[in-house]
Amino acid sequence: MSGKCIPEGFVKPGSCNIRSYSVGIFAGGNITFQLEIECMVCCPADGIVMQCVAQTVTQAGIRAHACIDPSPVIIYISRELHESSAQNRTMDTIKPNDTLLVRVIGTRYELNDKHVSIIGEWLAI
Repeated sequence: MSGKCIPEGFVKPGSCNIRSYSVGIFAGGNITFQLEIECMVCCPADGIVMQCVAQTVTQAGIRAHACIDPSPVIIYISRELHESSAQNRTMDTIKPNDTLLVRVIGTRYELNDKHVSIIGEWLAI
């Protein structure tokens, strides 16, 4: 469960703790336990602003990751979202390992993914 996505988002590796558990119930050759687990989950909401580091810069846009390791998110910044020519020219100055501010537009992940994929809007400062 740690280091992958669950229905609530990405679970930080090493953050899971069992808070309580029930007595096992035996049924049909299986024993079922009720667990209460506490863990740190990352699932950025639309509209929040987050800091990230550019990983690759292409003509299509920028791929970035969070400033922590391992990164729970991969951020995609499309040039199409920055249609003004001034902002597009400014995007050309971004290089790998530059720090960026991004507003989350949308998130996507499936069970057991290794990260949450984010479509973001670059905030030029």
